[in-house]
Amino acid sequence: MTVGDIVKSCFDLCAIRRPGKAFAFIVDEMGQYVARGGERLENLRAVVEQFGKESLERQRLKQIPGPAWIIVTAQEKLQDVYNYLATGRIDLPKLQDRFKHQIDLSPADIRQVATQRVLRKKEAQKSVLKKLFQTSGPNLIQHVKLEFSARRTDFDEEQFVQFYPYLPHLIDLSIDIMTGIRSQANAPKHLGGSNRTIIKQSFEMLVSDRTRLKDQPVGALVSIDKIYELVEGNIPSEKQKDILDVRQSFDSDAHYPGLASRVAKALCLMEFAKTDLRRTIKNIAALLVQQVTEAPQTISVKAILDRLKEAQFVRETDDGWKLQTAQEKSWEDEKNGFAGLISRNDRAEILRNAVKEVFDSANAVKINYRSLRSFDLALSVDGQNLPVPGKAARIPLQLYSVHGAEDIEKQCAAISTESLQTGNKDGIHWVFKINRETDTTLVDLHASRRMIAKYDHASAQQQFGHDKSLLETERSQWDRHKAQLVHSLEKNLIDGVGFFRGLRYAAGDLGHDLPAMMRGLAERAIPDLYPRLEMGSRNVSSEDPEEFLKQANLSNLPPLFHAGEKGLGLVTKEGSRFVPNPKAEIAQEILTYLKREDSYGEKVTGAKLVEAFGGLGYGWSAEIVRLVVAVLFRAGAVEVTHQARRHRNYQDPQARAPFASNPAFRAASFSPRESIDLKTLGKAVQELEAMLGREVDVEESAIAEEFQKLARNEREQALPALEKAKAYGLPVVQPLAEWVESLQVAASSQSDDCVRMLAGEGKSLRAQRDKAQRIFRFLEDENIETVRQARVVVREQIPMLARSTGKNTEEAESVSAALSDPELPSRINEVAQAAANVDIAYRARYAQRHQQRFSAYRDAVESIQANIGYRALDATVAEPVLAALARRTVATFELPPFAAADRESGATLATLEDDLELLPSLQAGALGRLSELGSAKRETEEAVEVIRLGDFLPKSQALSDFTDAEIDEALEKLKQKLYALRELKRRALWD
Repeated sequence: MTVGDIVKSCFDLCAIRRPGKAFAFIVDEMGQYVARGGERLENLRAVVEQFGKESLERQRLKQIPGPAWIIVTAQEKLQDVYNYLATGRIDLPKLQDRFKHQIDLSPADIRQVATQRVLRKKEAQKSVLKKLFQTSGPNLIQHVKLEFSARRTDFDEEQFVQFYPYLPHLIDLSIDIMTGIRSQANAPKHLGGSNRTIIKQSFEMLVSDRTRLKDQPVGALVSIDKIYELVEGNIPSEKQKDILDVRQSFDSDAHYPGLASRVAKALCLMEFAKTDLRRTIKNIAALLVQQVTEAPQTISVKAILDRLKEAQFVRETDDGWKLQTAQEKSWEDEKNGFAGLISRNDRAEILRNAVKEVFDSANAVKINYRSLRSFDLALSVDGQNLPVPGKAARIPLQLYSVHGAEDIEKQCAAISTESLQTGNKDGIHWVFKINRETDTTLVDLHASRRMIAKYDHASAQQQFGHDKSLLETERSQWDRHKAQLVHSLEKNLIDGVGFFRGLRYAAGDLGHDLPAMMRGLAERAIPDLYPRLEMGSRNVSSEDPEEFLKQANLSNLPPLFHAGEKGLGLVTKEGSRFVPNPKAEIAQEILTYLKREDSYGEKVTGAKLVEAFGGLGYGWSAEIVRLVVAVLFRAGAVEVTHQARRHRNYQDPQARAPFASNPAFRAASFSPRESIDLKTLGKAVQELEAMLGREVDVEESAIAEEFQKLARNEREQALPALEKAKAYGLPVVQPLAEWVESLQVAASSQSDDCVRMLAGEGKSLRAQRDKAQRIFRFLEDENIETVRQARVVVREQIPMLARSTGKNTEEAESVSAALSDPELPSRINEVAQAAANVDIAYRARYAQRHQQRFSAYRDAVESIQANIGYRALDATVAEPVLAALARRTVATFELPPFAAADRESGATLATLEDDLELLPSLQAGALGRLSELGSAKRETEEAVEVIRLGDFLPKSQALSDFTDAEIDEALEKLKQKLYALRELKRRALWD
């Protein structure tokens, strides 16, 4: 029976039973029907469309007064049914067009329907429930409250009585659970999420053998695990099996009897109710409350979850706890394997990173000491230093971790002793114990990191064999473990013990949190570590040093420059004028340091001064150091060298440049300025004679003359060498340039400057000169050629050799490093030997691959020449086919020393490798070309016909013996033959 037959019968039946009337065709519970297959939704569309066509036709013929109405009812919207079927065979817009009036009846009153039809109470019994609510209701509301959720869980007395034994929010939760179950891929086709399903569930909750709440005493409540008992048949078998395993393994626990399976059932259903319901421990416990007077078993639920996690039944995610799938269990098994392989280095690295994050997040690295100076804690964990940004003064903080069963008191005793030793007494020490929770989290973090690294790589290689959501979940797990580790480690650190120079400090005596403890310990150590801190702890502007040099009158300077509690005493009054005071206590500290270093022949830069007076003992800021040196410079106690020029006059604008900013100050050098005494002359002569190799008069002018002559001669020798080094791009340019600069300064200096330079920097100058001499000897053609050869080796031979052999050459790194090393002159023999080794290896590999190419291409040529198709062609036609192969069939080669390519052909090792890989393609191309030439030849032979005159006239008869008729007849036959050939478009070949 067709759709048309059904529709026609409906109209005919209406005409018989209700003549002159229109009718409505009602299809009830269509959702149940179409859920069994997507094609049934298409059947519905076909029926509706046929009714529409038949209505229009009968109306046109005036057989009916109006169109037929099609009314379809279902528990779901049309769009939801279509989405559920997930079929592309149905044209949804076309189907929706057939139902122009779509009415959605909201299930908002479902709770009222359920209470009126199933949960309605007798009037006589309502007072019992009201009394129960009055005594236990407020506590119950708090017990069932959900966290991180906007779901309403509060209720009043009337609602409690109306919904009992349900709590109001459990009705809504049941709807969400049924909707979630229905939306899963393999859900039973008959499920619905509206009134009828929930009404049926509430009835079964009372009478089902699995729940039978009607037999329970007053006060029993519906908990989420009881809902599971009614919908278990709709749960995937995998989850049912997991819950059964949990019940068999854990429900007999004496401390938590039956709780494990209840927790597992709660997790299972909470996963289906995906909207706004975090699966936290508190929420799980709240949904498991099954008595009005019962408090949520939060602690017990946590203990059970920990045990289930250890047994790999559950895992933590961003949304809380969940039952593990088979894939997740496999993932966890692999992850646990990584956890068991954690090494000591891995532990140490993770611990260091976590410690740094603890200190950074707690803002415990910065120590502000009495508003005088800020210090950075330079962290060290178990002997490994952590990077400390910035250039502030630092206090070394050495952290020592105690693991597991190690005795912390024994470690404390050892650290107390070590903190008195020379290498450790300039730092503070902290001993802390890593508890089991921290260690477990650390191991979990390591395993999580290994899994992410492995599957990030697999995903990039398109080889990811798991659900990609597992990797995203693992990233969240890693973030969670990291946060847990930082939190747990901070607690461990807070429980630690501090030491400084043998003295022990309990954490509680230092402060209430980690920043306060570190600050307390540092404040006890700073007076001993920085005894002169207060001497130079003043607020100084970055512009003050340069401004001081510009001042014409020093009487208007701020209190900082004068003596007093807030001042440094950097100026003093002589007569009626204020003048710089190089004898101020802080100035004497820096001047004494400069004189001491100068006496050792050491060059003192601003960077060296900042480092010396900003470190242990002083802790002064760079601005303070710069200001004090500016005072000494103006007082004539020091002189400055900046950008190859020496300055003594503070009024020279260029002389003030080093004091304008910290970078310029750090780049300048400083030395004490005093009259030249006999001791200085003697030291200058000693240094000069060491350079000249002969005696020099102990007299300023003689010393300066000889030194400047030496400087000019050395400069004339150094300049061509410098240009040559630049031309060949050698790494000795910088030391040569510095030497030329030093010579230029010496050649243009005053006599006393020359003497002081020799006396103060003679040691450095001799070292520079010796280094320059070594460079001069190095810049010979032989060595330049060695460098050129080595560069060819690095640039050409090594990459091709590595590609050919599949492994790096041993000398590759050493040759590359040596070619960029300023100490290249002392390493030239090493470079030459290494380059020669690479060249030998390259030539051997080249010869091997060249022979392989020759043999392979020769065999290929011979194989093609033996081909019948080749022999069938003329040599002039066939030989070009072999040109590409023959060009590579070369038996000999000429490879110059330290060259990468054959002198004649230009073929490199890479060329040989490419040719060997190209052989199959070239051979196949040649064979294909032979086939094409053979086919063309056959076509040519078939298109040409040989015409022989003997076929028309006898060969043995003389032409004079033929009659005119015989000649005419022969010519006529020849004409006919030619006409036929022309018609066939063939060529004639005369014989």
